[in-house]
Parts: sequence; structure tokens; C-alpha cells
Amino acid sequence: MIPFGYIRTMEQNESLDQNEQLQMAVEELNANRPIDTIGCKQFAWGAMHGNWLSGAFILLVSILLGWALQIPLAFLNEDSGIYWAWTLIATLLGWIIGFGFFVNFLRFARGAKNSIKCLFVGFSNMGFFLRILGAEFLQGIFVFLWSLLLFIPGLVKIYSYTMTEFVLLDHPEYSPLQAITASKKMMYGHRLELVMLQLRFLGWYLLCLVTLGIACFWVVPYYMTAKSKFYMDLLAREGGIA
Repeated sequence: MIPFGYIRTMEQNESLDQNEQLQMAVEELNANRPIDTIGCKQFAWGAMHGNWLSGAFILLVSILLGWALQIPLAFLNEDSGIYWAWTLIATLLGWIIGFGFFVNFLRFARGAKNSIKCLFVGFSNMGFFLRILGAEFLQGIFVFLWSLLLFIPGLVKIYSYTMTEFVLLDHPEYSPLQAITASKKMMYGHRLELVMLQLRFLGWYLLCLVTLGIACFWVVPYYMTAKSKFYMDLLAREGGIA
């Protein structure tokens, strides 16, 4: 004869298993649910309220820093080794500043103020500096190799790797390859949604053309904040980055 307590325990375990399966099904459903790109844009619009000038200033400083890195090239002979050495140095430093640009708007989307200091976060320590350079270099190599097959595979990889900088900010201990892999995992099934988010800014991009680029000082921060929200929503779906 089977003890009543044993039967009751079995029923409880079965109930727990059913609850776990239900929870897993709900989590899978949420993970596969499309990102609300309209919500991302609305979030960015609200966040930018009262911060348009500071966002434009961050972009302006980024551009000026990029230009400053190019100034020495105007005084160097293109046939000299120094010219090409500085070209390489300027490119690497540009990657670091570009990473800082990503950092600023992710922090801004999370409630912090726009800060020029964010542009230089990649210089905080040598290990982090090298990991950023490694991530940017590997992305370029991978996209180039995929593009040798056809244009479309290269474009797909660009979208797959697009969250790498955000991942590296949240996990500065990651190796370049780990950050790229995490971005690929997050973007799997969501690449077209990011395309949709970009298409929602099509009218704003046209405004940039009409104003000869002047509107970019407001449109780019607006888009970067929306993209940061997109990443935050992906992160919430994943329950964090493994």
C-alpha cells in the first residue's frame, strides 16, 4: 500500500513541474515577442525633453575630436611612414571616442545626464582600452569576411554585432569575442526590428539632408537614445547577459 504522504508529495512535485513549465513557456513567449520600436522612439522623445542642447553638444564635441585627430595629417607627407603611423593611431583613438559616444547615450537612457567624460571612458585603464579596440577590430574583420560572400550576409552581421559596445559597457570584463557573441545572441530574431526602428527615423534623416546636416545635432542623439532603449528592452528579455 502506497502511503498517503508519498502520493501528496508526488502531486506537489507534479504541480511544481507544471508551474515551472508554464513559467518557462511565458518567458519564451516574452523573449520571442517583438521589441516595441514605437515605444523606444517615444521613450527617447520623452528623455530628450530638456536635453536637446546637451545631446547636440556631445555630438559636436565628438566631431571636433575626430577632426582634431586628422589635423596632423595635413602637415605630413603621404609617402612618409609617420603619415601612415598617425593614420593608424587616429583611427584607433577614434574607435575609443566612438565607444564613449555609445556609452554616453546608454547612460543617458538609464537616467544619467549627458557628460563629456563618457567620451573618454575607454581610456580608464589599459585592459579596457585594448578590449574596446579588439572588439572594434574583430567586428570590422568579421563583417568584411562575410561581405566577401555577398552584400546581404555582411549587412546581417552588422546588425548582429550592433550591440557589442553596449554589452562591453555592461560587462567590461568580457573579451572582445565574448562581447560580440553576446550581441549576436541578443539580436537573433530581432534584427528586422532594429531596421524598423531606423525606418521610423526616416523623416528625421530627410530633415538632416534638407538642413545640410544641421539637424543631425538633434536627430543623432534622439536616435542613439532610442537605440539604447532598444538594447535595454533586449536585456530585459534575456534577463541579463550570460
